[in-house]
Amino acid sequence: MPRRRATSYDSKLVHIRDTAAALFARDGFSRTSMAELASACGVSKALLYHYFDSKEALLFDILRAYLENLETVVSIDPAASATPRDHLRALIGALLGQYRQAGNTHKLLTFDLPVLPTSQQDTLRQIERRIMARFETALADGHEIAAHGYRWINYHGMPIDEERDHMQKAISILTDICGTRPLGWYTGRTSENTRNLVAEEGEFIYDADDYSDDLPFWSAQVKTPHLIVPYTLDTNDMRFATAQGFHTGDQFAQYLIDAFDVLYAEGAAAPKMLSIGLHCRLIGRPARFAGLVKFLDHIMAHDKVWVARRIDIANHWLANHPFQADQL
Repeated sequence: MPRRRATSYDSKLVHIRDTAAALFARDGFSRTSMAELASACGVSKALLYHYFDSKEALLFDILRAYLENLETVVSIDPAASATPRDHLRALIGALLGQYRQAGNTHKLLTFDLPVLPTSQQDTLRQIERRIMARFETALADGHEIAAHGYRWINYHGMPIDEERDHMQKAISILTDICGTRPLGWYTGRTSENTRNLVAEEGEFIYDADDYSDDLPFWSAQVKTPHLIVPYTLDTNDMRFATAQGFHTGDQFAQYLIDAFDVLYAEGAAAPKMLSIGLHCRLIGRPARFAGLVKFLDHIMAHDKVWVARRIDIANHWLANHPFQADQL
């Protein structure tokens, strides 16, 4: 009998977590009441309060359980992989598997973490750091970690001091996790202050918040030498998620191949750069990944092709096309 009661308690707890996560993600944490949660879970308010004394306690439990499960999933022994690259693939595959099943909870972690008390936020971030520590061996294989902001939000109109604080938090978190600070920055949805803040910070080698060119260049928007290594929304797997985008892996592959072929031909006179945007949650789908493989097979059949990290491109530009005073 005690074992059956424990099993019933645990299954009810999982049901409450899953239902609450879906409700918070759909309607918003602040707009969801305990009464609405109890009704959605099919329990009385009294029973819900027996499990959790507040919405915040429930949210914390949802996020803690989610992160502890992630930590278990990525506890993969590096020795089980032939190479660091294989280990990285295994880690990413494990994470993708969890992300596909936990869209609601991942949304809460991204947007609602700040409503929790600082002590609980710190507890969750400690788990996140332990998760990311699992990537250290794979990162030793030479992958670059650049900064993509503190929160995935639109920074337009945000007060400059708040945006500066977000930038410092992003740098601090990545430095803590990876053991070295990021040298590249990309916000994506910038404010009128973003470029000046990146330049003001002083230790970034390059800034990728630009879509205006195919080659790196020195920005004239700031008063100090500031290298731009442009990004692209064109040859980018984000177009799998847009109305007029890619529908199949073959479409993606052919578009990348066509872009490469044009630039390769132009490169006979002067080197060219092709940026390709990839996101694990998008390109990680098997049919889409098949398109990426076709593209990689195509470019590897050509001579004088450099598949480089963005930091390598930036360092190459610094060495071969240094800043000139008349460029400001």
